[in-house]
Amino acid sequence: MKKNCPICSNITNLFLEKKKQPTKIFPTSNLKGLKKKDLNIYFCKKCQYGFQYPFPTNKQIDNFYLEEQDEYVSLIEKPEIGVDQEIEKINFIKKSIIKQFPKKKEKLRIVEVGGFDGFCIKNVFNSKKSEKILIEPNKKGCKIAKKNGLKTINSYLNTRIAKNYKNHFDIVICKHAIEHVKNIKLFSKNLIRLLNKNGLLFLETPDLDRVVKKGLTRVFILQHLHYFSKKSLEILFDTLTLKSFQNNLVEDTSSILLFQKKNKRSIKRFKKLKISIKLFKKSLNNQKKNLQNFIKKNSKKNIYIYGASSVVNDIFSTYRIRKEKISAIIDSDKSKEKKRLPIVKNLPIHHIKNNKLDKKSAIIISTVDKRAVKKILKENNFRSNIFSFY
Repeated sequence: MKKNCPICSNITNLFLEKKKQPTKIFPTSNLKGLKKKDLNIYFCKKCQYGFQYPFPTNKQIDNFYLEEQDEYVSLIEKPEIGVDQEIEKINFIKKSIIKQFPKKKEKLRIVEVGGFDGFCIKNVFNSKKSEKILIEPNKKGCKIAKKNGLKTINSYLNTRIAKNYKNHFDIVICKHAIEHVKNIKLFSKNLIRLLNKNGLLFLETPDLDRVVKKGLTRVFILQHLHYFSKKSLEILFDTLTLKSFQNNLVEDTSSILLFQKKNKRSIKRFKKLKISIKLFKKSLNNQKKNLQNFIKKNSKKNIYIYGASSVVNDIFSTYRIRKEKISAIIDSDKSKEKKRLPIVKNLPIHHIKNNKLDKKSAIIISTVDKRAVKKILKENNFRSNIFSFY
């Protein structure tokens, strides 16, 4: 069945099917009432853009972000994994701000949309003269942010909030939120409303270009409604001048994109890349073969997954690894020991300090921050037999 593109209304093609995906993908202590849903991703060749169809209901979306997000790990409270990546991105934001506002950097008006605990906006600038606001629907995230001195609005970004703060902010930061909203045109318009005439918008979202090239599937989850390339974001934000930043040192599937309001200077446009269903399937099949070969090679060893993350879901559902091949999941967050991942309810989660790794063990790294995990493994005298998706 063909569907129309939400951006350009052109006919699209089916890109990916993932059957019976659990609606909960993070470790949880509440395994009651778990449901599964088929995930279908369609792709617009013209916009270089993917989207989920049908969209989840509003009730399902509320469950994703008002309830399940309570299981998120706060980088403010537990910065062990992922903080190095975030600091690199924050440093880019800082440099861009200083370049744009060399004389005003101590008195900026900054808002972050969907920042959970406000880790990013808290660390961008520490000046007490700057105004900082976090717009976040999750109560737990807002509570942590307030505790750390941030002003919060416990809500989704809506037109009322955008109009109340129209042309108010020098800086708008939106990291990993745009892929979660139903109406991307309205959401984009509201982000633009928040900006003053010289304002900067920093947008981070999974990069479809990189996802396709590497054959990665972890971003294709029920919680993600949209999948953008740089070209599709350029088309969507056609009222803005777009400059892009891609940190090659950060080995994940995201890009930070810097938007500025249009001026009289010529606008450099992104070229369309050769994103195709054929390329994605070829890359995915290579990933599957590599993982299967790793497991076969280490079949006589204890094989562990490092990282109780959403990628674990794909290891069993997309890569079809048999559950009995995996001994346990290891994580740096001790609180996860009492929880379970819905896709593998009987597979225990061990804290790294409580699990004795030896040379007869093998590790599948499922987290994005491969460097941080390898550092932790090295500290625990484990250096060989490692497979990573990134």
